[in-house]
This record gives sequence, C-alpha cells and structure tokens, in this order.
Amino acid sequence: MGVLKTAAFISLPILGICATVLYLLHKKEEDDLHETLQDVKTSRVKLIEMKIPNSVVGVVIGRGGSNIKDIQQKTETRINFKEEDDNEEYRTCYIRGTAESAQMAESMLHEIITTQPLIIVYETWVPEKAVGRIIGRNGENIRSISRASNTKINVDSVSSNKRGEPNEVRVVIKGTSEMIAVARSLIQEKVDEDAEVRRKMELCQSSRSPRNKPKSSVNSSLTNSPEKEKKTQMSESLIPTGSNKMMNIFVSAVESPFCFWVQVYGPRSVELDHLLDEMTEYYSVEENRILHEIKELEIGRIVAAPFSQDDKWYRAEIKTIEVNDCNENESQVDLYYVDYGDSDYRKKSDICQLRTDFLKLRFQAIECTLANVKPSGGEQWSEKATDVFEELCHVAQWKPLLAKVVSCDQQPRGRREGSPVPSVHLFDSSGPEDIDIGEELVKQGLAVREDSPQRSLSRASGASGASTPFLPSATSPEPSSDAESNT
Repeated sequence: MGVLKTAAFISLPILGICATVLYLLHKKEEDDLHETLQDVKTSRVKLIEMKIPNSVVGVVIGRGGSNIKDIQQKTETRINFKEEDDNEEYRTCYIRGTAESAQMAESMLHEIITTQPLIIVYETWVPEKAVGRIIGRNGENIRSISRASNTKINVDSVSSNKRGEPNEVRVVIKGTSEMIAVARSLIQEKVDEDAEVRRKMELCQSSRSPRNKPKSSVNSSLTNSPEKEKKTQMSESLIPTGSNKMMNIFVSAVESPFCFWVQVYGPRSVELDHLLDEMTEYYSVEENRILHEIKELEIGRIVAAPFSQDDKWYRAEIKTIEVNDCNENESQVDLYYVDYGDSDYRKKSDICQLRTDFLKLRFQAIECTLANVKPSGGEQWSEKATDVFEELCHVAQWKPLLAKVVSCDQQPRGRREGSPVPSVHLFDSSGPEDIDIGEELVKQGLAVREDSPQRSLSRASGASGASTPFLPSATSPEPSSDAESNT
C-alpha cells in the first residue's frame, strides 16, 4: 500500500510537466502558423500604375536602363513601360512587387522626376548666310554644339521668316536655361566666325587685279596619263550641296560657252590669294629663283611661273615645249595656270621649280560647260557669242555669279580629258532682276536651246540678290578652310 502511494505521488509532477510541454509545443505551432499566414498575407504582389512625362522618360530609364535597374535592385521590384502608348504627353509605367517595395520604387521614381531641371524650348534667328558654317560639313558643327551644350538643336532648312526681317533662319534649341545659354554662345561664335571670313573674302576680292583674256591655246588637250590623272585629282571640284544645288563662283577664264573655267567663291579664295602673295614674295628673290632653277623641262610638270600681265607668281602646268636648239633657256613653254584656267607662253629661264609646300591647296580652276544651249547656225561658237558670254560672265573681274550644276559631261571639250566636266547654268543676281546667262545668249540670237529641265531662277526660289553673295541652307554647309579639302 505504501508503494502505491509513493508511485502516485511521483507520477503527478511528471504528468504536469508533460502537460506543460504539450501546451508549449501547441502554442509554438499556433504562433508559427500565425506568422506564416501573416507573411502570406503581406507577400502578395502589388501592381502600381504610374504616368511618366515623356520629357523625362529617358532620364528615368537612364543610359542603357541603368536607373531602372538600380531601382529594381534596391526595392526588389520589377518595373516595365507600356510598349504602345497613345498619349503624347505621358508613358505608362508598371511597378510589381510587395506593397512596401512597390511604394518605395514609386517614391524613388517620383524623386527622379521632381528633381529634374525644367526643360524649355527656345527660338532664335540667325543670318541665312551663316547657316552653312553653323551646321558644318555633314552636320559636324551642329552636332558638336549640341553635345557641348547637352541640348537638342534644329535648324530650319528653309527660311520661314515670321518676323519680317529678310535673310534669316530660325533655330530651335531645347534644354534647360543654362544649357540653352551655352548653345546660344557657341552658335554666336559661328556667326561671328562666318562674318569675319566674309569680310576677308570681300577684302581679297576688292584687291584682286583683273586678268586679260586667255590666248587661244587654252583649248589644246593633253593625252591621258597616270600623271595627268593624278593632277586632275588635285583639282578643286564643283560639287553642289543642299536642295537648291546653287554655288557662288567667279568665271576666271573663257575659251567659249562650251569651255570655260570657274573658281568657287569661298574661303578657298582667301587661301589662294595668300598662297600667291607668299609665292610672289619668295620667287621675287633672285637667290631663291637660282635655287629652284629648272634643269630639264617635262610636259605635265607643275611649276612656278609669272604671268605676262602682272608681276605676280602663279602655279602652272607645262603643256607644250618649243625647244630652242641654239639657247635652251630661250625655249618657249606653253603654260596652263591651274588656279585660273588661262594660258601664257614663257621662256624656260622665266619659270622655276615649285616648292612642295605650295601644293598644299587644291588647284582652283574648274573647267565647266554651259548647260542646255548650243551655237546657233553651226557646231562652233562665233567670236561674237564668246565675247558676249565673257561680258555677261564678267570674266576675270571677280564678280560673283550663281552656278547650278545640272549634269557632268563625260566627254569634255576642253583640257581635262577623261574627267567629267560639270555642265552648269549661270545666273547673275547682282541687278534688280536675275539674268540667266544661257537664256540671254538665246535672246540675242547667239545660241539655241537644247532640251532641258526647268531652268528659271527667281529670288523666291533661292537667288540671293546683290546683298547676299552666298546661298547656304540647312543641308548645304559652308566650305571650311580645314585641311580636309586640300588632301
């Protein structure tokens, strides 16, 4: 009996302990279940739709999506933009994640949007004649300005003047006020640069002396050769740019309306004048002439030579040689002046070797033919027709004309055999009315028309008038004075 009491006494505490353990285990299971349910409840995916202004979408996304990726990583969300959105002002953005993480991502996006500087659109007007230099060769200058100022710049291709002032083109700049100020400053630099170049060109033009009419041998041709082809590649080209296809030129020499030479009116004119001044100064010194004395004459060679009508030195090509057996220095050399297109005879003793650095500038004379006209009453141009043509073109008087290239003649009538010659329309826009030079020859009975496209020119379609010697457009960059065109 005593043993049973003792056993009962001992078993009671053990039962209590077991009950306590069971209670605690049950309680823990309930707590764990509650936490699990709470986690399930709070981990449900939430979708937030957000409108992002189009003006800041790029900034929100970041370069290569860097900003979006950073937000997704920090908030453990997924952010996507609606692929097609009809709204022009906003793009729809979707944020997926837990409620807390989605709201955090939304706040971060809002912060990016609100901290962005105000983007504005600014309009300014620039001289039409400076547009070419502002844009640059193949748009190089305008892209550089846009990158430097971090702005978007658009230059009107056609002058749509709404302010009543002539010869101006609108430029639209988009960016912050600080960025726009930088862009305006850089654009003004190009305008001032263009004005300075034009001032120098006008100064050089006024100081140029007229050259006499070239002699008849100007039309004699050389046979094709690799050396001749190389010299042709060194010549300047009459390459039209822009939609109006217009260029400003000087007519420097005339054989006939079928064969004449022009120079492009631009920065190259200034470079040529500087080159000739340098050559004249150098070869005027007797010691230098002795140093560059020519030992042996060679057809096709480029030499330095004076011109019979002035005291300057020029670049010239040897065309033919009449050897004097009694005195070689008295041999007559037929020279073609590669920068003007005219010719002259000089003694061997009068010409010198050309210093190689004097070849840095392309040969400026460009052979052309008058487009869509032919002689009246025969195959050859009459002397009167050529004289009238010279008068209309102001040959070698350095008066700018407008040239429009319509084609390239594959069978040139002049010196540049094997090289296409531009066929051009010429216009004199210096007077109250534009003069189509080919049409004027027809009116005077000196030429007849050939089949051609519309050749009329009016000031509304692009003629510049006397006060505007250039016709640049947003797609026709101003010729630059860099070394690219000289190589």
